[in-house]
Amino acid sequence: MQQVIRYLFENSNNDFKELLIEDSPKSIFLVTGNKSYEKCGAKNFIENILDGFNFIRFSDFSKNPKIEDVIFLKRRVTRKASFYKFTHDILELVNNSIGYSPEAISFADLSYKDFIKNAFIQNKEKIFMDNIHFSTFAYLDKGDIWTSDNKKIKPLREMFDINTQFLRVVFGQSSILRCSTIRLNKSNASDGFAHTFNNIKFLIR
Repeated sequence: MQQVIRYLFENSNNDFKELLIEDSPKSIFLVTGNKSYEKCGAKNFIENILDGFNFIRFSDFSKNPKIEDVIFLKRRVTRKASFYKFTHDILELVNNSIGYSPEAISFADLSYKDFIKNAFIQNKEKIFMDNIHFSTFAYLDKGDIWTSDNKKIKPLREMFDINTQFLRVVFGQSSILRCSTIRLNKSNASDGFAHTFNNIKFLIR
């Protein structure tokens, strides 16, 4: 860990500081470990960068979170439900279980073997900068998806314009729903946004 801290200090100290100066945050919420935060050298490195900024450090959580602390929300709509019904079902479950305080909901599936770098940041920036209800990542499928058409089986692409693209949405790669926008009844799929990728490894679990 100390080697990692040393690498960060030598390679990104100035960049990180300049990023904070440019962004000019009003306050910073810093989540750290307890003893490990100081022992590995992260405390001196990070707080030297944060000098002059208003920040709050939080480390008062249990060493091993208990399963009792987890809130499970079971969807009530089927996988075949429209996107509109899907988003509203999620939001209603959150409202009933947590309340109306969450501004956004992020989906992170830890079973994926590879995560898309900065997926959460890109999706968060998209929904808050463009004021849309949903941002996700999707695999640009260039293969054939077969379907039935009047009892005949043929590639789905033959039923659409040649320029039509087919995307496999990856919810677990930090997709984000913006609650306040959905509450305004703006949750059609066409109003959302999908970052496309073509590396199939991000679909493997």
